[in-house]
Amino acid sequence: MLLISIASLFLLIAFVRQYSKAKIHLTRMHGKNIQIKTFSFSYRNFITVYGTAKKQKSIVPIKWRLQGSQYLGFFNHDIQHVMTLTKITHLDLSNNQLTQIPVKMFQLSNLTYLDLTGNKLTKLSYKIGKLSLLTYLDLDYNQLVELPKEIIQLSNLAHLNLNRNKFTKLLPEIEKLPNLISLYLGYNQLTKLPFKINKLSNLTYLDLTSNKFTKLPPEICQLPNFNHLNLSYNQLTKIPREIMQLSNLTYLSLIGNPISKKEQEKIRLWLPKCNISF
Repeated sequence: MLLISIASLFLLIAFVRQYSKAKIHLTRMHGKNIQIKTFSFSYRNFITVYGTAKKQKSIVPIKWRLQGSQYLGFFNHDIQHVMTLTKITHLDLSNNQLTQIPVKMFQLSNLTYLDLTGNKLTKLSYKIGKLSLLTYLDLDYNQLVELPKEIIQLSNLAHLNLNRNKFTKLLPEIEKLPNLISLYLGYNQLTKLPFKINKLSNLTYLDLTSNKFTKLPPEICQLPNFNHLNLSYNQLTKIPREIMQLSNLTYLSLIGNPISKKEQEKIRLWLPKCNISF
């Protein structure tokens, strides 16, 4: 619970009215009391508003971020202190040069959105499994080489971004994320996918840009709800006929692959309703 000045309150209300579609979680607003569940620790564009957190012994310096993305967030130099606000649902820790995740973060059991983009993480703690309500996890631009098996405890996870890491293989147990809709694996060093990735029956979006695939993983052709596939900048020379099984596929990118004109024509015939880029 944050107690801020009346002037700051008017400023906040004006901002909320202007950016009504922002990702803002205000559960109660009356008088001078506002409870906010969205916090950002990203490094960009801050305007400072100082306030206090109720039920905490010390004053917490809070910075209000106004960004073009229409995302209202907060920044605090003492990250560990804000980690005690257990009702937080959205947390942005992007671009903080973190080499490990603050231990107290795993106590934020109400988190549904976690952004760790642009840090220096080489390992993801097994404790990530404690954040069972997560639906969105962004680990883009880190230095990860593997995922802990406990990731499968995130049964509500719908969006997982692992772009720009150092994966050479993917955890086989990833098939046990039943609600996964989008999976970003671009800019890694993958040559194959787990055999049972076709168990991800809700998966609709897969990004495999800039890996080392020399052939299309056959498991992909067995994903029933698949509609978006990015295979740009791999080492593919052909696509198997089985891709015709992806009847819902609306977008396929094969840019930057050494696929001949003859093979391109075959692919277009197999997927007449799909938007294909070579």
